[in-house]
Amino acid sequence: MTKKNLVFIGDSLTEGFDWQQRFADHHVVNLGLSGEPIEGLIARLQSYPLRQHDPDLLFVMSGINNLRRGDHDIAGRQQQLLSMLHRALPADKIVVQSILPVTMWVPRELIEQLNDNLKKMAEDFSMHYLDLYPLFLTSNGVPDASCLQEDGIHLTQEGYRRWSDAIERFLMSKHD
Repeated sequence: MTKKNLVFIGDSLTEGFDWQQRFADHHVVNLGLSGEPIEGLIARLQSYPLRQHDPDLLFVMSGINNLRRGDHDIAGRQQQLLSMLHRALPADKIVVQSILPVTMWVPRELIEQLNDNLKKMAEDFSMHYLDLYPLFLTSNGVPDASCLQEDGIHLTQEGYRRWSDAIERFLMSKHD
């Protein structure tokens, strides 16, 4: 596989993992920022030129901090974020990742609906969509406690293994 420039943007879930170590055969930039809601990421990207990293693929995940704060009406801001990314980079370089399940604060049905919306938005912008959500559920359809820390939102090593394995499978499928 050709060495790629991989850029990750998002919140503490993104920031909290050593993506460079996991994908040592690639050049990785981690732009995750703990506690950042969607509107914070939008504001940051308005003054941050993503092109400076020359990403072959940009992985984006955002929204859980809004939901954790009780701000559930985020679809418009998700649309705004993807529109901004679409203007900044070619669509085939953007990988929209689903919001992960949590054990507290947010009804499962809400996250599933938002992920359905995200998938549709990604398709509308001709972006890739990486559905991580089912990888974090048990066979009974509830969040897998082995993937989540006690706070019900941050990931364990098992959670990061599942996430990064999904990205590795994605990269292998795009081995151009």
